[in-house]
Amino acid sequence: MGIRAITRLAIAAGLLAVVFASGPAAAEELAYDDDGWVETVEPGEGTAAGELAEIRLRLRNEQYGKALRAARAFVRDHPSDPQVAEAMFLAGEAELRRRRWWAAYGWFEKVIERAAAGELYERALRREAVIGEAFLA
Repeated sequence: MGIRAITRLAIAAGLLAVVFASGPAAAEELAYDDDGWVETVEPGEGTAAGELAEIRLRLRNEQYGKALRAARAFVRDHPSDPQVAEAMFLAGEAELRRRRWWAAYGWFEKVIERAAAGELYERALRREAVIGEAFLA
């Protein structure tokens, strides 16, 4: 297998990772009902989980600027919360979808520094690979 084939395979894997990993981060926040999978945490202020659900909802509704502002507020207001790494990841995702590559990369680097291992760590690395491919393109 040549270097071009390996590169194409890596690009395809990165794009698939973006497509399949863009759902909610925590599976325990989902429940199945007659309409399909729904979040059990209602969006809104008051709890960290509710604020994160609001950010995810804004991302799904393609309100990237509002999602980014809400994620920044979460990081500022809850600096020691265990879920702050997820808020940083969602901020990076909002920047990525706005095609603001360098800003997104900065957020994903913060996630990698904060979450030394686990799912968010791996997802942030995959997003950085996607950004690298965009820079090379």
